[in-house]
Amino acid sequence: MASKRKAVESPEGEQKRHIPPQPPEPCPFLIQVPTIIDVDVRGDRILVVGTNQCKIMADGTHEHKEAKSFRICSRALARSSPVMRAMLFGKFTAATQDTINFPEDDTAAMEMLLQLSHGNLTPVYDFTLKHDVSQPDPIFVDEVYEMVALANRYLMSHHLRTWARDWASILLKGNRFFPSCPHAVRYKKMEKSLFIASVFGHLQLYAVVFSDLVWSQRRDQKLFATSIEPDGVADSLRKVRLHQIKGILDPIHEAIGSFLGENDSSLYACNQDTQHLQSQCKAYTLGALMRDLNKESLWPLPNPESVHEATGYFCAKIKRSLWSDYTQIHPDCPIPQALVKQMRPFTPRLNDTQEYPWPPRSIVDSLLLRAEEFGLRPTYPEWFVTEGSELKYNCSIRSVSQDNTISWSVTKLPREMRW
Repeated sequence: MASKRKAVESPEGEQKRHIPPQPPEPCPFLIQVPTIIDVDVRGDRILVVGTNQCKIMADGTHEHKEAKSFRICSRALARSSPVMRAMLFGKFTAATQDTINFPEDDTAAMEMLLQLSHGNLTPVYDFTLKHDVSQPDPIFVDEVYEMVALANRYLMSHHLRTWARDWASILLKGNRFFPSCPHAVRYKKMEKSLFIASVFGHLQLYAVVFSDLVWSQRRDQKLFATSIEPDGVADSLRKVRLHQIKGILDPIHEAIGSFLGENDSSLYACNQDTQHLQSQCKAYTLGALMRDLNKESLWPLPNPESVHEATGYFCAKIKRSLWSDYTQIHPDCPIPQALVKQMRPFTPRLNDTQEYPWPPRSIVDSLLLRAEEFGLRPTYPEWFVTEGSELKYNCSIRSVSQDNTISWSVTKLPREMRW
């Protein structure tokens, strides 16, 4: 026992003890009372929005997110929102409280809506003007999304009608800059843009973003994990993605079947004079096609359901693999051009005319109703898209399939036809 006691004693004869590390002291910022912002200096209620949050960084610095308190007129807010009216003057507990907490709401978005509900439009105009339309900041979509989502929650979307067209125009420009963001970040921004377009009923923005979501979607993509899903559109995005991949693979299957004699498709007929030369051409073309696909690990051709890559990347890989090292055995062979022509409608950004994949007709009808509420309803079924004061595109519904899926085409007008 004595030897064991000595083993645990320090040179000074004191016994060593394990002292657990002390937890860090809570940041004083967390208990600070937010300063009251007077939305109405004669207001009768205080709304505390958000919570004080502190994130300690790796270098020990503190990153703070502050709650905000707003003095508001309960009657003005009740007139602006039926949800707020029920909360402030109904049978809820909040109706008897002078201070009401909204811990889950975004502070900046709530401040904008409160200012609008009290007739102060300047902050929203300033917010819109600070963003460069020619080169929008990617954060713009996040800020607008928070406002639109909050307005939608409290049935206050009508307050945003004045800015719906301008914000949608900025978002249309902004989509060009999203490719600079990582894929996951870009996809989240597009999902938020789709929700905004859905609330506003802005068909052009909806068409562009829906199409981009389809082309950027991977098989294992978790849709709308961090934003609100509009109109149950996730299933439509998945179905349209499979439809587009199937559309890029079907012409190849048909061409290979023609070369193997499994079908007599006239689309891939050789123009040689004799049957023997035609058979030689088809055999050579089949070999070249299989070789090129194999280089990209696409042979045998995958099932649409097993394609993991983003739709656009997969289509680009198919396009890159075909005829990469092809030498025709006779001049002007029509087969390669015929195959590319069949695949062309499913290749994005290829021509001035682009076919947009669309969700079911019920979603389109819902969009048109919201567009009318926001003063954005186009002439149906054809309407014009403008950039600034210059007419550039004519948009029209291209076709409606048996399952009510609409194909929406955007045709670029010749310069002499622009306004």
